[in-house]
Amino acid sequence: MSRFISKILRHSPEVIGIRVEREGGWADVNKLIDGISKRRYSFNADGSKIRANQGHSIDFGDF
Repeated sequence: MSRFISKILRHSPEVIGIRVEREGGWADVNKLIDGISKRRYSFNADGSKIRANQGHSIDFGDF
């Protein structure tokens, strides 16, 4: 996750639809989290659980 966030903030904020300020490279935290969540993750109804939207390689039969 750290590498993904670094890539977004340093190279391609448009991938998740956020803007980075010219002065200092700051970005809005809530917009960053929302942008990441909308594309890669889903939350349950009360926001207490998270899951990946795509690319599961886990055999859920093992759990």
